[in-house]
Amino acid sequence: MHLAVRHSADEFARTDPETGLRVHNNTAESVHAGLKTSIRSVFHHVSPKHLSRYLAEIAYRWNRRRAGARERLRNLLAGMAAGPLTFAECVR
Repeated sequence: MHLAVRHSADEFARTDPETGLRVHNNTAESVHAGLKTSIRSVFHHVSPKHLSRYLAEIAYRWNRRRAGARERLRNLLAGMAAGPLTFAECVR
């Protein structure tokens, strides 16, 4: 689902009547800041070939930013149960 605000109509934030979600451009700016921080501190280099993977990780982190310690541990253990990521899966 894609929600947007209309700056041309002097709209900078609103609550969507159908979903009840709050829509504003601060969310996009926060996600973009998280991406830039990750590139500087974690990834160091971003390959265009794997850009979708970098963005998927940023989306994963963003969607779980308010998770408690118990939920983070549960997600970590669930990921370990899936098994290791092979080199062939990384470079495809």
